[in-house]
Amino acid sequence: MTSLAKEFAVCDHWYASLPGPTWPNRFFVHAASSGGLDHSPTTIETALWSTASGFSFANGTIFDRLTQAGKAWRIYHGKKTPLEGSIPSVAALKGIRLSDTHAYENFESDLNNGYPNAYTFIEPNYGNILNNTYSGGQSQHPMDDVRRGEALIKSTYESLRKSTIWLNSLMIITYDEHGGFYDHVAPPAAIPPGDTVPHSQYNVTGFPFDQFGVRVPALVISAYTGQNLISHLPYDHSSIPATLEIMFGMQALTNRDASANTLCSLASLAVPRTDTLKILPDPAPMTAAQDNLIPREMAPAMPGTASVEGGNLPGFLFVVQKAQQEQRGLQDGLVQPAEIKTRSEARDYIESNLPGLMRK
Repeated sequence: MTSLAKEFAVCDHWYASLPGPTWPNRFFVHAASSGGLDHSPTTIETALWSTASGFSFANGTIFDRLTQAGKAWRIYHGKKTPLEGSIPSVAALKGIRLSDTHAYENFESDLNNGYPNAYTFIEPNYGNILNNTYSGGQSQHPMDDVRRGEALIKSTYESLRKSTIWLNSLMIITYDEHGGFYDHVAPPAAIPPGDTVPHSQYNVTGFPFDQFGVRVPALVISAYTGQNLISHLPYDHSSIPATLEIMFGMQALTNRDASANTLCSLASLAVPRTDTLKILPDPAPMTAAQDNLIPREMAPAMPGTASVEGGNLPGFLFVVQKAQQEQRGLQDGLVQPAEIKTRSEARDYIESNLPGLMRK
């Protein structure tokens, strides 16, 4: 990331879309809204999502907009091991099937095989989601080693840089929220999406979405991006759909992306650069012992009898259950995430059902 920051553009005022956790912030990437969700979803709430075949938004998602505009899109999920960490949260959305996601291992070859997609979303492997250490993942979660994430970033950039679409592409690297790290910059006011009201179905705190969350890292990379740029404009995750809407002539999803700064000014050179790096430095090597290490002795693995509530696990369980319904064409008769009470039961459920649901 240091090499990419020096070579392209850094956004030093990119904020999380709300002062909250992973799932609602991720939803802003896809819909410029969290549908009112202001917290990590519970198993009871994800059970309600089942009746709508996934979490939905009043104005749909950026994937819906792209499809309506005749633009193809693709989603890649991270490395498939460890098993439970390869579940992409984007598949919780209505209209996105788990089987629609592609294995990241095919990304490089896909780029050079007549790649037809106008938008690509890459979601990393999260490692051990069952005990909240996220060890072994690629997401650079604060509890995990960052080097696997560095390897994912390096692989993605190098694959894109040497591909036939490099001169027609824009790469964005960012994080859903701040991971608990301190920041001295107070988040400013934000434009509410306007598609929900406080205390709506998934809004437990009455939060009106009128303030950004803490800043997160963000890099913008293209052949048309100047070297060593620092943008001080305010951005948030809705800047991603806002940029796509400008590029492809689509309407905004909500008031948030309608007012968001786009990234077009960071890829505005008249001619493409020919001096961009082709190869990035390698991350520091990991020994076999480090690769299997659960980091931080202060965060031991949770016992199998621990509750699934709290954190991201209920949402990931829902993705598997939703995919199971979609594959079998069933609306009931399946194990519901709300019925899974312990992390041991969650592991059994995921390992029994996930392998046959994911695209190889």
